[in-house]
Amino acid sequence: MMALLMNDTDMDRMLNEICPKGETYRAKAWGTIMAGTAEVLTLGALSNTYCYLGISEHYLVIAIVGTLNIDTIKGKICLPFDKIESVSVKHGIFPSQRIIKLKSENVK
Repeated sequence: MMALLMNDTDMDRMLNEICPKGETYRAKAWGTIMAGTAEVLTLGALSNTYCYLGISEHYLVIAIVGTLNIDTIKGKICLPFDKIESVSVKHGIFPSQRIIKLKSENVK
């Protein structure tokens, strides 16, 4: 059965599948990878990608899931902290929302 809502069980399962060897998560969350302006104007909310985020001692780990089918991993990112060039964190519209922008090797 396809999951309709992001949840802690799927988050734990997916992030544990892609956890770098020898690492332990210190924090986990779910989020949205926002599309660029052109994609949003063309496709609207369907251009956004949903993900689960894990932070270990040395890595930012992202399990990318589908827009409509969020119970399987569509892609993964295991980014070592020493490869991150810049990070900014802002408050979002909702009290618990944060907007994180990071740059790593010419990719934002």
